[in-house]
Amino acid sequence: MESPLLPKYLLIVILFSQYSTTIAQYEQERDTLYALKHTFNDPFLNDNWNGLHCYENTSFWYGIQCINGRITSILLENRGLSGNPSAVSLVVLSELVTLSFKNNLVYGNIMDFCYNHKLKDIDLSENMLEGPIPPCSINLELLRSLQLQQNHLSGKIPEFNQAGLTVFNVSYNNISGPIPGTTTLRSFTADSYANNGPNMCDPLCHFSEINTPTPTESKKESIAIAFMVLDIIGLVTVILLLVLYCKRSSKFKNLIKRRHFEETSVGDGMKLVFMADDGGFELNELMGAAAEGLGKGVCGDSYKATLNDGVAVVVKQLRGLKPLMSKEEFMKMVRMIADQKHPNLLPLMAYWCSEDVKLLVYRYAKNGNLFNRLH
Repeated sequence: MESPLLPKYLLIVILFSQYSTTIAQYEQERDTLYALKHTFNDPFLNDNWNGLHCYENTSFWYGIQCINGRITSILLENRGLSGNPSAVSLVVLSELVTLSFKNNLVYGNIMDFCYNHKLKDIDLSENMLEGPIPPCSINLELLRSLQLQQNHLSGKIPEFNQAGLTVFNVSYNNISGPIPGTTTLRSFTADSYANNGPNMCDPLCHFSEINTPTPTESKKESIAIAFMVLDIIGLVTVILLLVLYCKRSSKFKNLIKRRHFEETSVGDGMKLVFMADDGGFELNELMGAAAEGLGKGVCGDSYKATLNDGVAVVVKQLRGLKPLMSKEEFMKMVRMIADQKHPNLLPLMAYWCSEDVKLLVYRYAKNGNLFNRLH
């Protein structure tokens, strides 16, 4: 005779198993948001993203939306967020529908969306992302909007052919053609592909007008080629100078240094802007200082410059900023950097901004760098 307690026991086991699964999912998604918070290290998010992040259909965290206790949307737009999220930073968010980091300073490769099968809307435009578009994005069957314009993406466009994909933009990147000949990608105008790498044209050249230069543009291209040749000649000259420097003497030290800094066009009369009472030297003195390269990073190259009075500073010459960054946008980034205060962080000393060159100046810290200490 079957015990009447057995069905109740099985029901309890099933309910407990479902409860344990829900708790595990909740904790995994919470940890994912904590990892993003750590990556961006934004003062506002550091204060706001604490405690219970989802309760049924309500979220208590800025930019987060939830349904049934699961994260369905991350909207962090126009906040000046800077960081390099891990490629697998979103894999546990299986209920994610909308993702937007629009108009920030996010860099590195695009996150892996292979496990976010419910994603419909992705907007990572106006950042500093690089590398290829993840190939597995073509498997997002529900995708209806993908906006990746104004980044530094490269490689080729995957063969998107989702019937529901009605918004698509990869303009202002370094993507090369040809454009895949899928029905979906053929339905978009040239504006979706403009200002990219070579051969941005589908197999039948329906988009050949994207890179067809006007007479004015042809003239500009000729000038650009001429300057490119001059740059190559200059680069070869610098390499020869470096070889002579290494083999014979250091008499070319200032010449090599000036090759890095004279691009700043000091004749425009602009002055260094100091964040506090840390002045005492002008831009011309900085340009004429003895300098040595310290290293290259994602956002620019760093140099140690020794001033006339023996004081050493570090100059970071920024590069890879998003296209056509205005002075106001740069000032927004400077204020964000200056607001990062911690006993173990060197405060920003000064900055200098022109149309083509942007410099950040810090005091020089002796005894090596953090990388050497860690490794």
